[in-house]
Amino acid sequence: HLYGVILGDFCVITVVNNNAAEVKVVVTSEVTGYTSVATDTVTIPAGGTQELRQNPRLTLHFTEVIRENLKRNRESLRRNFRNGNPSQKKERSSFLTGGPVQKRVWTILEMLQWGTSYLSDKGFDESRLTVELLLCHVLRLKRIQLYTSFDKPMTEVELSSFKGFFQRRLQHEPVQYIIGSTEFMGLEFVVDRRVLIPRPETEVLVEHALHYTKEHFPDKPLRILDIGTGSGCIGISLAALIENASVVAFDKSSDAIDVARINAEKNGVEKKIVLSVQDVFRMSEADFSSKFNLMVSNPPYIAKTEFEELQPEIREFEPSFAVSDDGDGLSFYRRIAQIGQSFLVEGGAIIVEHAYNQSEFTQKIFTDAGWGNVQPFSDYNGKDRGLVATKLSQTL
Repeated sequence: HLYGVILGDFCVITVVNNNAAEVKVVVTSEVTGYTSVATDTVTIPAGGTQELRQNPRLTLHFTEVIRENLKRNRESLRRNFRNGNPSQKKERSSFLTGGPVQKRVWTILEMLQWGTSYLSDKGFDESRLTVELLLCHVLRLKRIQLYTSFDKPMTEVELSSFKGFFQRRLQHEPVQYIIGSTEFMGLEFVVDRRVLIPRPETEVLVEHALHYTKEHFPDKPLRILDIGTGSGCIGISLAALIENASVVAFDKSSDAIDVARINAEKNGVEKKIVLSVQDVFRMSEADFSSKFNLMVSNPPYIAKTEFEELQPEIREFEPSFAVSDDGDGLSFYRRIAQIGQSFLVEGGAIIVEHAYNQSEFTQKIFTDAGWGNVQPFSDYNGKDRGLVATKLSQTL
């Protein structure tokens, strides 16, 4: 019945009894890495609720404790700014090289701070999230549990395991491959180097598919075709989120289909999805027993000339055939636009994802191929990253 963080990075609340609770606030300096911890006990009023931000005594106590901690570290802070904190740099490098610091006791919070700072110094994006995910994987904790157990010492086995994963990340291996899974549309997917890593922008495609089916095919059995399914993230998400949907998903890679099959079973939709090895450039109507209400695809769209410019996480680790068409980046859209309408029922639609600079080209491809109501849609950053196109009605 206590809620609200007063200040700092996070707040840990432990109920002592029915009338009191221990509140611990932790503040970490983003610049210096110093951490201050302040603890106090708060009495819960008769109503059973206490808004921490409105407790002046508690706020004043925490503020005074943290201010005193900063004062004690003032001289160290000055030395760090003058000298670049050489002791901290030595500590960072010795952990990775197996020096004496590896024998010291590391708490979860200390390792989180150390790893975040080290990755940031090396120019890695989302360094704190990366370390959180690696620690969660090693310790088998949820992210919130890292903070509720922040002062727990890590064992030598845990440190050794974390070190191995951390060194892999330093080689630019994606964290999703290191831990072997990622989240997409609230579902967990197994991923490894056989499949492309699902991206947040692809969730926008799924959201548009959900909206389209709800608007045009409410409460009706519907069939969905997922072209180039990879990990299965699009087709499996739709099978899980649309009660009356059945999905046919294919990929030209048998390895990818193996991963997709694992994910279908993991998310409990193996009876709602048919997975097969198929090449979109060789497929025809005869390959399927009946038409579909919706087609979805996130095809390879990186041009051959742009592939070498990609960050090493993509260029060196993700399957190249799932990233680039080895051409101008538009060949899959031409093929899907050419054959897609023959696979759809009246009122059916195709929803595809494309690169941030391909909106004009993909719209023209589908318009020229005779699709109707070609509408672009944006990602979470407001950039055009896909389109919806409908099958035109046949007139006599």
